[in-house]
Amino acid sequence: MSNHHHPSPTKQLWLPISLEEVTASWLTQILGHKVKAVEHTSSILKANAGKLFITLTCDDDVDSMKSNEKNPKTDRPNKLCIKGRAVLEKYFTSRNPKFQCLVHGDAHIGNTFLIKGEPRFLDWQAVHISSAFHDVSYFIASSLTVEDRREHEMRILNHYLDELNIYGGASLSSQDEDLMVEYRKSMLAGLVWLLTPYELQKEERIRAMIERQATALIDHRVIELIESLPDAE
Repeated sequence: MSNHHHPSPTKQLWLPISLEEVTASWLTQILGHKVKAVEHTSSILKANAGKLFITLTCDDDVDSMKSNEKNPKTDRPNKLCIKGRAVLEKYFTSRNPKFQCLVHGDAHIGNTFLIKGEPRFLDWQAVHISSAFHDVSYFIASSLTVEDRREHEMRILNHYLDELNIYGGASLSSQDEDLMVEYRKSMLAGLVWLLTPYELQKEERIRAMIERQATALIDHRVIELIESLPDAE
């Protein structure tokens, strides 16, 4: 059994996991200005799920409007576009070719069934060539509560790697830095639940999955990891 430990959650800037949590207080922390009000100008675009448009008002903006004066310090844009395209692009271009294989693509517990007690996967419409850890990290993060994942994640990953080798796959170890980078990066696959409409899945299911997947992204510092990787040549 590997002695590799699960990365400990660190104290860092909290990230919203739903549209409703992009609040005035959160934006105040991000922007360094006292934000008085936030209006969600547009829902996440169907054409590009990586963008969110909001209109905001700062306290000193209100003061300037009341006095009818133009203050250079407060004369700032009052519209923001929050987007994550750059990280997604780097996620795809930085995949390690030695870990590429055919994957299910949507390996969450809702797409499983049993035959004589043996688990199987259904819904193969998202099958594609990807990182070998796309399905693994996605399934672990979505199947377990946050507390259970934090306690058992590395033991489950090591069991998977052992069984993979027994059934004729490559001999891999969680002590391999490249492997752990690929595993942590693959947690980004869970981002899809943050964009899932209630018409597609039940609201309580979506909220549970968002909590699990978003917390895994934070625990593994996935965004910071991807941003730290060199650009593809």
